[in-house]
Amino acid sequence: MHQQQQPQQQRPVSSSHSRQPGNAGGVAGGAEAGVIHGWSSPDEVNDEEELELEHEHGELMESILEDEEEIIALHRQQIEDAMEIVRREMAMLQEVDQPGSSIDQYVDALEAVLAQ
Repeated sequence: MHQQQQPQQQRPVSSSHSRQPGNAGGVAGGAEAGVIHGWSSPDEVNDEEELELEHEHGELMESILEDEEEIIALHRQQIEDAMEIVRREMAMLQEVDQPGSSIDQYVDALEAVLAQ
């Protein structure tokens, strides 16, 4: 059983794909310059990509600024906590420097501070 091959039909060339003399983009058939079958021109793609990159850049910058603020706030809190410990230690030293103070109370208070 040998099937007879059908001759291939040639498809007609659409006028929208042919280059026309005097047509700026070589696009005929009333298509807008730079747009063929709904595709964007390279400039439009670049503009869209640029807008997307600008948007992403803005989001990243906002995230970075938020992280910076958080780091600064945490550092500030850490310093305030450390200063509070130093104030307590200074008060303990002033107390132990008084005549008749208890060294045992000082050692207990110092151990409590250092345990934090």
